[in-house]
Amino acid sequence: MPVWSLLTSFLIVVAGAAIASRYATVDSFDAIHVVLSIFLSVNILVCLWQWCLFVRRDYVGTRVDHWREQGERVGASASKAFMFTRLSASKVFSLTFWSEIYSVYSVTDPAYTDKTSCGFNTDIWNGFWTFIPSVLLLVTFSSPFIPPLITGVVGIALFHQWIFGTIMYSASFYVGGHYKSVPVSDAFLFIWVINGGWILCAVLGFYVSVRLILDQNYSVLGF
Repeated sequence: MPVWSLLTSFLIVVAGAAIASRYATVDSFDAIHVVLSIFLSVNILVCLWQWCLFVRRDYVGTRVDHWREQGERVGASASKAFMFTRLSASKVFSLTFWSEIYSVYSVTDPAYTDKTSCGFNTDIWNGFWTFIPSVLLLVTFSSPFIPPLITGVVGIALFHQWIFGTIMYSASFYVGGHYKSVPVSDAFLFIWVINGGWILCAVLGFYVSVRLILDQNYSVLGF
């Protein structure tokens, strides 16, 4: 099984379970709920990678050249080479293997090989701080069991961090001059497209959280 297939399956199962749970409750779908379910599921997956980054932080830098060469060998980007790598059973639960996602990303942004950098520490912080709140919001957005005031407060804290942290990281990429060493297409994809999408989803989540507090119910999510 290639890496991309396993990751897609993970997101389908986690986000799909949340969407199906809401459908079972109200017999309908809601666009905002679907977007946030996918977003929170992606962050849960990212948190798992960030734990691997923390545990194998000294290993990440040793694999950057390997993935750069793999990309050149197949005539594609390092990220594409990684995504099409076939997984053996032993690698599925390997912290070392999944930490290499950051070796791949370091081909674009070397900040992840520097334990003092903004990017490295922002991701470590995200991994440890946002995992439980992400799971909590994913579950209660789908089957409300927490008072909306509490959910809204947790959501404001969580989504605000993502907005602030992503903007700060994106700025550091340019202020630090890392954009000079990568193709414009890579900078556009990883910084503008991915981070831009992350910010937009976080803004949507922030709006939902404010509505939960003001409305004192889950009507913003179609309940």
